[in-house]
Amino acid sequence: MATGFRQPETATANAATASIRFQLVTTAEGYAPKVWIDDVEFVEVLTARSKNTQDVNLLKNPSFEKSQPTNSSLPLNWDKPLRGEYIRSKNVAYEGKCSVMIAEAPMGRHSAWTQRVKVGSGDVYSLRGMLKTENVNPGGVPQGAYIFTRFFGKDGLEVFPSLYSRAFGGYTKWTEVEIEAFEIHPGVTEIEVG
Repeated sequence: MATGFRQPETATANAATASIRFQLVTTAEGYAPKVWIDDVEFVEVLTARSKNTQDVNLLKNPSFEKSQPTNSSLPLNWDKPLRGEYIRSKNVAYEGKCSVMIAEAPMGRHSAWTQRVKVGSGDVYSLRGMLKTENVNPGGVPQGAYIFTRFFGKDGLEVFPSLYSRAFGGYTKWTEVEIEAFEIHPGVTEIEVG
C-alpha cells in the first residue's frame, strides 16, 4: 500500500526542468537521524502520444547494487548529497544487498541522492521507493524523510508549487513512499530524481 499523496496532480506550467529527491531534513536538536533508500522506481504511466505505456523503470541502478568504479561506497549513476554523512550501505537493504543512506543532515538543511532522467511534455509519471528511518525528528514536510519535487523555468529559477510525499519520522521499517500520477508541462525536458 502506498503512503504518498498527490499535491497537486499537475506539475507547474512554464517549468523547464524538475528536481525530484529522496531527502532528509533535520530541524531539531538532539537527533542523530538516518534514512535508507532502496528500490526506487520512476515510471511513465501515461504518454501524451498514446494511452499505452510500458512499466519500465527509467532510472539507472535503482536498487543501488552497482558501485562507482573508483569508490565502492558510492552508487553508480547517482549524485551524492552535498551535506551530511552518506554511503552506499552494503548491509541494509529492502531487496538485494545494497541501499543508500543519509545521516546527520546539518540542522535546517537537506541532504538528498539524485539522478537526472529525460521526460516528455504532457506525459504522466509516478515515482516510488522504499524508505527506512532511524531517529528522524518527527514532524511534517519540510522535516523528516520524504520525496520532494522542485520545478525550474528555462532561466534556471525555481517555479512553484512543489510536490511533496508524506514525511516520515522516528523509527520506521521499510515503507513505500510515492508521488503518483503527476503530469509534465510543455517545456520540461529533464527531471532530477532522488
